[in-house]
Amino acid sequence: MTQPTIAISTNRPNLIVGVAACLEARGLSVRLARGSRKDDFQVTYKPGVSLARVAEVVSALSPAEPDTVREETEQDHDIVVSIPVNSRGSESHRQTGVEIVADSEALAITLRDFFQSLGYAQISHSVSGVTANTLSMADDVPTGIVALIRLKMSELGCAVGQVDTSRSRPRHHGNKIRVEARDRSLESLPAVERFPVHVSSDSLEFGQELVELLDGHGFKVQLGEPLDSAKAIGNPPAIKLGAMGGTAGLPSRGMLFHVVEEYLRSKRVDLDRYPLSMPVPPGTQSVPVEPGINAVTAAVVVLPVAACLSGKARSCGGAFHDRFNVKIRTDCPEHSMVADLRERLTRDGFAHIEVELCAEREIRRQPLNISVGAAFLHPSVIQSVRDAVTHATRPLLDSGIAARFDPRFNSEDPDIFINLPVIGWEDGSIVEEMGNAEGFDLKIHCEDPAEWDDVIDKLRAMGFDEFDIESASVSRPEMKFGGAPARLLDRVAKVVGDQSGVVLGRTKAWPDPDDDIYLFLPRRPSRGPGGRGDESDDVDPFFTDDGEEPESWRPPMEADGPFVQATGGKVRVGGLDLPRRSGRRDPLAPATDRFAHFCLDEKTADTLRHVAVSVLMNEPCLLEGETSTSKTSTIEYLASLLGQPIVRINLNGQTDTGELLGRFVPNEFAGEGQSLAGWRWQDGLVIQALRNGWWLLLDEINLAETQILERLNSLLEAHPSLVLTEHGNEIFGDNGTPIHPDFRIFGTMNPAEYAGRSVMSPAYKDRWRGFRLVPTPGETEYRSMLRLMVLGQQPSLVMDGTAYPGAQVEPSHPGLDGLEGIEDELDSLARFHATAASAAADGNGSLAARRKERPVFTRRSLLSVLDFVCRVVRPAAGTPAGPALRRAAVRYYADRVGGDDDRQVLLRLLEASGLGQEATR
Repeated sequence: MTQPTIAISTNRPNLIVGVAACLEARGLSVRLARGSRKDDFQVTYKPGVSLARVAEVVSALSPAEPDTVREETEQDHDIVVSIPVNSRGSESHRQTGVEIVADSEALAITLRDFFQSLGYAQISHSVSGVTANTLSMADDVPTGIVALIRLKMSELGCAVGQVDTSRSRPRHHGNKIRVEARDRSLESLPAVERFPVHVSSDSLEFGQELVELLDGHGFKVQLGEPLDSAKAIGNPPAIKLGAMGGTAGLPSRGMLFHVVEEYLRSKRVDLDRYPLSMPVPPGTQSVPVEPGINAVTAAVVVLPVAACLSGKARSCGGAFHDRFNVKIRTDCPEHSMVADLRERLTRDGFAHIEVELCAEREIRRQPLNISVGAAFLHPSVIQSVRDAVTHATRPLLDSGIAARFDPRFNSEDPDIFINLPVIGWEDGSIVEEMGNAEGFDLKIHCEDPAEWDDVIDKLRAMGFDEFDIESASVSRPEMKFGGAPARLLDRVAKVVGDQSGVVLGRTKAWPDPDDDIYLFLPRRPSRGPGGRGDESDDVDPFFTDDGEEPESWRPPMEADGPFVQATGGKVRVGGLDLPRRSGRRDPLAPATDRFAHFCLDEKTADTLRHVAVSVLMNEPCLLEGETSTSKTSTIEYLASLLGQPIVRINLNGQTDTGELLGRFVPNEFAGEGQSLAGWRWQDGLVIQALRNGWWLLLDEINLAETQILERLNSLLEAHPSLVLTEHGNEIFGDNGTPIHPDFRIFGTMNPAEYAGRSVMSPAYKDRWRGFRLVPTPGETEYRSMLRLMVLGQQPSLVMDGTAYPGAQVEPSHPGLDGLEGIEDELDSLARFHATAASAAADGNGSLAARRKERPVFTRRSLLSVLDFVCRVVRPAAGTPAGPALRRAAVRYYADRVGGDDDRQVLLRLLEASGLGQEATR
């Protein structure tokens, strides 16, 4: 059988030697046909030629992927391989730059020589770490050239797959072909054995020590040129990766990091202030080689040990003020407030401060907004900035503008941006602009706009850029917003309240750049100012079937402020005024920042007012309720508001009277010859509270032995007293040592059904005149708590016919409000928590039914979920909230139960709640 004739058709015969050799290696006889009439690299064949032979040719050329394989009747040879080089006119490829990156010098030179044979003159080659063989170029490179390159790389053992033509319009970088190739003969060797690690230090002694240490761990090491003082001060300890940066270098760089860090620690470098950093770039990224070092590097170790030990190096970690970059963004850099703020920050140790002139509108929309990143993780830094801003910008604060921290930067970003508009504060124009509707869009959602026509008219007159109304069913009055200032929101709420008596809840639903305000108005209860309109209006929902008006139909009276107000020397709780403790704040008074997540929903507010009444009435107050119903927190929260010192004693079966009342203890200070020189009496916490006017909180009283509680019975009387029989029969109360007038006694207990709890008799509970059963929170309360922690919104509430407005406060978990769909996902999380807590409750039977101890899901579980998302997941603003919350929920709920059955119960409840499902649809 006659063998088909095979020819290579090209206008550059000298370039196709490698192609011919490739085919001849398969036993195919090849001829040269001068000149190529084709525009693409392709294989053609005459009709009747053996397709098996055609397939053999195509297989030999497969690394170059011939564009077409088809029949061609008008050709001289049976099979023709067309390799056009200059088919698009001039030899423009001669002007194309070639960049070669290989992980061995030999391979780089071989590729360089090959491209020279193709006629390229502008060729650069370098040796560095390469993770994959790649070929990228502009899309106008002749297909024949592309084929030759791919075949050559395949011959060298570094074949490429898809060619990247994203450089198709290289207007700024010029036409370029880039090749990245791995030397197959070296692939089995780790980078640490192929390339040296360079050490660059500000001390020859320290640098040489580390070189010897790394050499002892098997690294190839070279000592580079020393760091000059400027580089040493400005560069933290770091490992900059080169060839060690790819995935293959993972074990080596882990060992390198460990050795360098241990060396720094041995030299007593403060690693909190100067932590060792090792950014991991893409594996193909080379480390900039230090001056005088010409060889390729696995990594460069920057070692400014001397600068770190002297404290001259700039801090790059921890709560050190010189770590941070402060930018004061203002409309008048010369203003005295700007100068004062800069001076105060400088005195506090902030060494890198810049004043930037900004457009007025940009900063006046969010005045005194303080954007932070890493600083938010360090309360002392935040407090320093807060103090400086408070003192320097007092006129702005006095005019009603509040400073607000916004953790919008990532947790490693050292930037602190302070918006400080100062033009116009004297005439009040800044404050006025904060309430200006210009630049914002308002959209009203209500079922019947005609019911709200007077409100709509007044809101329209405020001058919003866009004003829209959408008919929709609304269940509760609410206002959602993004970057609208509080003063504008107050104006909108006042219009609605003045016209209808409706109190709006507030939810920050979108990030600060968002200009939208959404208003949700349910069916209107009445017309006119104050909520009282035409008596003849037909408002069906407020009448019973027999036409009688129920007592609850009247809108509540609006309070003149939130449920809790602290002003001057008093605190108002639901209309009750309690005096604050005068003088310097006692260390035993709970810190207010402990209660950033304390939510005043209606149930908690009612309990708080009950405690406040007991304080006013000087009644012993006992709260009984399930775990995590805020029994203890409510008492401590009130103490914090009043600046009242409080001591908390956790009772249990081992508690004795000595812990409460006092005991004799060794007297280290007694002199020789004194009576009982070795012992002295020490008052217990109960006695100290009686003397000093502390509040006494007895936690878990039904865990204590009966005789312990009976010892304190006399303190529960209308006129409390106590005889200290353990120490000289000292009498407290009438006719004895006076009891401090601020002394109060509180108790908390779980229901008797809880394991280990004693049953308290009705007579004993009756001694606690301020006894209250604390209601268990439900989905509504959990939702309110989550919104407070994420959105900073204390809920509005109605109590005894009085409506108390909500309040916008600084959230305890800032930054989560910028996640997509956060509000709906928080609702789903509250729903899931409520059902999980119910399933775990004793007597329910759907979770851990066969176990002696059931899992307990409380408000702490919700707090843990948000803590996990903030500190571990740390999602970027704008990303969906659901997946992060769902991941945390699995950790703190499903992962806490034993057995697959219980875990599946919780996972089904999680699925039913809808948490995180929007992001997966």
